[in-house]
Amino acid sequence: MTEKNLSIYSGVTPALVCASTGDLATLRALLHHNCCLTTKGNVYKRRRKVEYVLDAFELAYTEGYLHTCRLMVEAGYCVYRLRDAFLRDFQRQSSDLQEPAQPHPHPAAASDQSGTKAEVMQLTFAHAHKLPDDWLEILLWLIAKASNARSLKEHAVFVVRATIGHRLLCCVDSLPLPKLVKDYVLLKNLGLDEPSGQYHSLFDISKYFASP
Repeated sequence: MTEKNLSIYSGVTPALVCASTGDLATLRALLHHNCCLTTKGNVYKRRRKVEYVLDAFELAYTEGYLHTCRLMVEAGYCVYRLRDAFLRDFQRQSSDLQEPAQPHPHPAAASDQSGTKAEVMQLTFAHAHKLPDDWLEILLWLIAKASNARSLKEHAVFVVRATIGHRLLCCVDSLPLPKLVKDYVLLKNLGLDEPSGQYHSLFDISKYFASP
């Protein structure tokens, strides 16, 4: 079986390629095989002549592919450290609806000045060409996920997946767990192996939002 987390010579993973284009269908297949979303790779922007280092979620977020971001979080990507970035974008987008847009510094501007690879200095989707129509709903969802601790069920599921890694599909049947729990571990709720691409959240976060 092909290694789903394989880094090719340019330092780019399959998940990063999906993130760069918002390719949900391919990403779902990779997540079905439990690919790693935290492996960072080199991203080069020809127009700005800037090279910087991002993981799949960070790249999808900066490109404005928020549906891709949501799927990654549902599949276990941890966003606690990104809460401030989400809040900044929420405040920025809210103010931009009332005031003329102002140029924002690119998150990787420092790498252009130093000539070396650098981590993202300030994660933002301010430079995305187009956000989805439901960007606000997804951004509020991301803020909620970054602001609230995972449930015990979430934590257990994601620890098992992280421990097994890309061997998940061939190992899960040997786990001494009830079928329902195995389905949780396989994220059956996301329908990652279904062509329709329809899924439902396994973990209810409606409690984080007040009813209108």
